[in-house]
Amino acid sequence: MTTQPRTPWTPYDYDWRRLVAWILERDGHVCHWCGGPATTGDHLVELVHGGSRLDPGNVVASCQSCNATRGARLSGTRTRTLNPSHPW
Repeated sequence: MTTQPRTPWTPYDYDWRRLVAWILERDGHVCHWCGGPATTGDHLVELVHGGSRLDPGNVVASCQSCNATRGARLSGTRTRTLNPSHPW
């Protein structure tokens, strides 16, 4: 009997997609970085820098452009701050 090869772990699994859906609702589908329409989630402190993968306090709504431009840089390189009206 042969076994199927394991699918490699990815940070973008079901739990991530569920969190992003919640984050987009929480943030009103507004990009944290540019204020445009958000379609995805972005880590404030990236995983490669020790950020928590599924902590809602470490994920903000983002547009594809800002998320791709940001890459794995620390969020401190951006000037926009968190909206104080958010419940976290």
